[in-house]
Amino acid sequence: MLLYEELSNNILQAYFNVFKHLTTGLLESVYENALCIEFDEIGIPYERQKLS
Repeated sequence: MLLYEELSNNILQAYFNVFKHLTTGLLESVYENALCIEFDEIGIPYERQKLS
């Protein structure tokens, strides 16, 4: 059992949606942007990559 099972499932669903539409071979930044859009749509809070 996962500690945050619902959140984990939502994150995985967002990942699979991005992969389904973009497949492979693009820049990391493209996937990052697409994943941020997915997170926004399903209401998952996030922070983009940042320096320490």
